[in-house]
Amino acid sequence: MDNSLLNSYGDRLVRASPGCGADIATQRVDDLDLMAIEHVSRLGNNCLAFDVACGLGGQAIRLAKAGAQVIAADIADLGVEVMARAEEAGVAAWVSYFKADLRRLDEQIADREFDIICCQRAIHYLTWHEAVPAVGRLALLLKPGGRLYLSASGIDSELGVGYSGRELALPERYVPLSEAMAKKHSIEGPVCLYSLEDLKALFLAAGLVPLDVFASPFRNVKGVASRAA
Repeated sequence: MDNSLLNSYGDRLVRASPGCGADIATQRVDDLDLMAIEHVSRLGNNCLAFDVACGLGGQAIRLAKAGAQVIAADIADLGVEVMARAEEAGVAAWVSYFKADLRRLDEQIADREFDIICCQRAIHYLTWHEAVPAVGRLALLLKPGGRLYLSASGIDSELGVGYSGRELALPERYVPLSEAMAKKHSIEGPVCLYSLEDLKALFLAAGLVPLDVFASPFRNVKGVASRAA
């Protein structure tokens, strides 16, 4: 058995930011990624997309290939890697990158309005008290009717095994994973794992209209929400 495999999809522990888990987007496209790509295809070539916590740029490149002009951002200094991958994919002219903290995006990009924002596998690294204003700022970056595609690690996923925050209310649920899960998934420090109801509550608290909230086969939680037109 190959111990570097994380799951039955064949995902490996490809790292972008140290301590922040595997970069899944460069290994495969998932269901939430596809939903965003299909929406870009419907909007046409004038679409402006923002890939937040983009890692090595897998989804940003796919959005550009679908016809969007894409701005990608991550807390790590990954611009060289992201743009090299975009160049290799033939979409460097449609992708730009900047280093940014999800909690302070409005300091660098407040003058833009996006049709689509993607933010996968990142919001659980924030406390609930940080996540609500962070997603609220993403909401304000959307055009009226624009869509946010957001995912979080699920409390009923494998990561929830041995998670001591399971019984805590959302405002207090910010604790490390079990030692075994932290090591396996290379996730350091505390996290806030989410249920489907928690993700819907986050959308509502941020002033967004939930359109779809669902669980992946691994019980991670995903959703699409819209800024009111």
